[in-house]
Parts: sequence; structure tokens; C-alpha cells
Amino acid sequence: MIRISAAHLPGRPGATAGRVIAEQDGVCVLAPDLDAAQLAGTCAALLDAQSRLAGVPVSRVIRAIDTAARRLLDRDEPERMNVLRSLHAISGFSEAMAAHVLDRAVQDWLEPELTSLVRGELGGAEAIEAFVRSPAGRQVRAVAPRLGLHVFSGNVPGVGVTSIVRALLVRSAVIGKSAAAEPALAPAFARLLADVDPGVGSCVAITYWQGGDVDREDAVLEHAGMVVHYGGAEAIAALRARAPAHVRFIEHGPRVSFAIIDASSGADLEHVPADLARAVALFDQQGCVSPQLAYVIGTPAQAADLAAATAAALAAIQSELPRGRITPAEAAAIREMRTRAEFSAITGRGSQLWEGQNLDYSVILSADPCFEGTCLNRTLFVKAVPDLAAVLSAAAPYGAVLQTVGIAGFHLSEVRPAAVALAGIGATRVTAIATMPWPPPGWLHDGRGPLRELVRWTELDEEFREGPPLSGR
Repeated sequence: MIRISAAHLPGRPGATAGRVIAEQDGVCVLAPDLDAAQLAGTCAALLDAQSRLAGVPVSRVIRAIDTAARRLLDRDEPERMNVLRSLHAISGFSEAMAAHVLDRAVQDWLEPELTSLVRGELGGAEAIEAFVRSPAGRQVRAVAPRLGLHVFSGNVPGVGVTSIVRALLVRSAVIGKSAAAEPALAPAFARLLADVDPGVGSCVAITYWQGGDVDREDAVLEHAGMVVHYGGAEAIAALRARAPAHVRFIEHGPRVSFAIIDASSGADLEHVPADLARAVALFDQQGCVSPQLAYVIGTPAQAADLAAATAAALAAIQSELPRGRITPAEAAAIREMRTRAEFSAITGRGSQLWEGQNLDYSVILSADPCFEGTCLNRTLFVKAVPDLAAVLSAAAPYGAVLQTVGIAGFHLSEVRPAAVALAGIGATRVTAIATMPWPPPGWLHDGRGPLRELVRWTELDEEFREGPPLSGR
């Protein structure tokens, strides 16, 4: 049995084991059972560490993150090995998918990307370290809450580490709550960070408690100035309701993404089925950026051709990135959706179904243009529509949960008007289908700047730009 810790508590190396929170296929994940008082003590230690981080150059923080991230790319690194074991055994991803996703996620935590992120979001590290001249000519400085509670979700590996990285870039300490469905990557990264730079690493603690534990969460909320919550709508709403008014609450809840392919434009669409299939297959469709529905502007025959080609591409991907383990409930949901499609085909409603063996994938051609999601795990709806207006009409009622829209087949002159229209109904990102799964580090996550949403701006009046110190009166 391989034992993996879902916790990292700076200064308490012997306190990262404890009760079992997940166990599967020879992998056992453990976490300490910290009570409210112990969590409060952890928060106090993090605030003390943050006071020292406040004097650390952002360039040093970036170098530490980069070095820790690169160790996750080392095939001989024990932390990497344990992460991959957990992603396979606990999270259920195939071994190939686990390695592919980890290697790609790490790219966003390297120095060039982080330096570019800070520059693009805040104008440069100087805005975090001192007062700087803004484009409007004012003296301003970006200031983040000293400590944030980060609640991680378990559907997409790497999101928790990205949340940690963003906080550290603005010199905010992190207490992270691991997700039982993906408990290994964030604490592994935190341990590596503490190893390469103890000063920076002392500002990150990761542990686990059952979501909704009022005593433990309230103990953390008493010390945190910010909550960053990835998860389901009910869990987010419950914690938000208890967070004090002064605590900044940043939520990243459930979102839906879809694709639009203009088959009537005469554009070359040969690459689209492969791009669409890969976007569906990555993360086994668990990501908020994973398309669940593809609208084809054109005839039903054109939609059927694209559906068939996408199914063939999904079959081919299965040999490269096999679909991971699914639960009995997930299997039942796939069978039920397939049965509905088969019944619709029998009754002459224009449906067709392409399906893989062992529930590996399902592509459903539907004549109903309504906007709808699927049961995930590589299940895709394909629907023919006459024009973009029909897509906008169908998707507009779901604007509050829309995220990424992947497009193909549009003439260049049509892309911007289409993006404007999609933004108008709630979409927060319009991109090529091939780039749907991997937004750039600086993307406006759910429509908000990833660093800007963490900070407030302090302005120093111009009269104090030079001259003697303030009198203090």
C-alpha cells in the first residue's frame, strides 16, 4: 500500500498523516484531523510568515515557483510519482492522461509565463512592491489580503496549484483545503516549494477537512481576508453565507462550454473533428473548458458528417489517452443518455448515435436545437442550426453559467462580430476549438483578471510624492 499525504503544514512535518480520506487500487491518502484550534494556530503561523514575505522581491517568489514546478517534470522525482499514482488510483484518470495533464499544467507555473502574467495583470512586479505611476499618472500600489482560504475542487488537476501560485505572486499567504477527489497535487507542490525556498514555502499550508464543517471553517474565516472557492454552487453558497462581510469572496463555480462550427462558410474544416475530440477527451470532459455541445451552422447532413468524424477521432484518442475510471452512477448516466438517443432515432426524430466500446465515448446527433449539457465522460451533443442567431437564442438563457466557446469555420471578418454577440449573452472566452482546454495563464477566468481580482489598489496623493516625511498629526 502506497501512503500519500494530502497535507503540508510548515513547521509541523510530523503532523501530515492521520486518518484515511481516500483509498483505491493500492494507494492510501491520509490527512491530519486538525481541530478548530489547530487550524487557527496554522493561520497565525501563516500570517507571521506572510509578514516576512512582504519584504521578498516578487522575482524571488517567481523563481521559487518555477524551481518547484520543474521538479514535477522530473521523472525521478518522488513527489511527481506520488501525484501520478494518486491521479490514476484516486482521481480515476488513466495513467497516460494523468501524465499528459500534469506535464501540460506545469508549463503555466514556469518563470516566463509568471513574469508575463504579473506584467499583463498589474503592469509589473513593481506595483506589488512599491507605489508606481499608473497610466493615468497616479501613484498606486496593489495590495492583497495577507491570508486567503483556498478551497480546491477535484475535477481538474492543477487548478489548486494555480490558485496557490496566483496568491503568492501578490504576496498573499495560502491555507488550502484539499479535495478528496484530487488530494495529492497541491500538497506535493507545497512541499517542493518549501524545499526549494523555505521562506516562500512557509506561506503555504494545505490540509483537509470535510466540506461544510462549520467549526473548522469559521476558525479559518476569523483569520482570512479572502476566500477563493472552486466547487459546486451549493458548497460555494454555504461558505459565502458564513464569510464575514470584510472577507473578499471569489468564486469559481460550475460553468458550461460549447463549440460552434460554421459548415456553411466553405472554410476548410478537416482538422476540426480531431480538435473537437481532443477538447472533449482532455480531463475526461470534467473541466469547465470542456465542450459538451457542438452547434453546426449548416445542414443536418453536414452536422452528421462532423459528428461521425468526431466519433472516429475520439476512438483514435482512446489509444493515446484512454478514458479513466467511471463510477456506477456515471456509467448509468451514459447508458441512459444513449438509450434516449436510440429511442429518438427509432421514432424518427432525427437522432443518431456513435458509441465506443465500454462506454469510452458517445456522440449524439440531435435534431433538437435546445442548449443542453451532457453527462460528461466524453459524451458530446452535435446539433445543426441555420445560423449564429439560432445559437445565441438557444444559449442566452444559460448566460450565467457560460464560459468558453470554441469556434471554427468562421471567416476572419466574422470572428469579432461573433465574439461580440457571444459576450453579450454571457460567454467569457471565445477561442479556437484546439485551444479550448488550455487557456493562457493570464486568461480572464470567469471574466475576471486572475491577479486583479485578488488585490485592491491604494493611491498615494500627489502632494506626498516628494518632500519630508509625514508629521503623523
